[in-house]
Amino acid sequence: MNFKHAAIALSLLLLCGCQQKDDSAFIISTSYGDMKITLYDDTPNHKKRFNKLVKEDVYNEVLFHSVQQEGVAEGGNPASRDVRPNRIIGENPIRETISAEISATRFHKRGAIGMRNGASSEFYIVLGKKTTKEDITQLERESFFKKGSAAIEKLFIQHQDSLSKLENSGDSIALLKFQEELIAQAKNEISAKETWHYSDEQIRAYREYGGLPALDGEDTVFGEVTEGFDVLEKIEHAATYPDGRPKENIVFCIRKE
Repeated sequence: MNFKHAAIALSLLLLCGCQQKDDSAFIISTSYGDMKITLYDDTPNHKKRFNKLVKEDVYNEVLFHSVQQEGVAEGGNPASRDVRPNRIIGENPIRETISAEISATRFHKRGAIGMRNGASSEFYIVLGKKTTKEDITQLERESFFKKGSAAIEKLFIQHQDSLSKLENSGDSIALLKFQEELIAQAKNEISAKETWHYSDEQIRAYREYGGLPALDGEDTVFGEVTEGFDVLEKIEHAATYPDGRPKENIVFCIRKE
């Protein structure tokens, strides 16, 4: 290939590259204005799924059907399209679901975009509230207790036959000793595993901007709002019915930036 042909080939390659749209940057156009969002590369399955849903126009004129102040703004069900505010929204027709991609570095700060485990197309934007360091510490304790209780229950089920035999024998001392051994084993298993701890960055973000730290480790955070927080605030303060359904439809569309 001579220099001229190489230059032409390079120009075409650069041109094609410039024409490709970023698969991480999107605009959510709502009744209140536009928000720019960015999807994370380290949640690739959610990123790929979101791109697919946008391409298929699933998010074309659908609703934020639930808005909870200091909670989340949730939407993305195609069955909500053209449904009046006081009408029931039908079941989501999209059956394909997606498994969680939970990362300790992605958390539910204000403006974070998340999906519940097993969701199909519905997603939420975190509103939340400002949280103190003491609140975070309490959440860590509750998380440890929850995991510990689950581990104890699992071990008790695994050793149900042995526990039943001891109970039927009437030897309450032996039964209590065995139960204590199982509880200690569960505690050691949980302590040995990596448990959820909030980083300094997370604590600072929750204290300064707010969010929903209680959801960390439960749902997948796969993106965040980068511009248009004034729009998010308008959505948060929209008048709603007791169940969180906005009294006036909040319609949105999503397109690539």
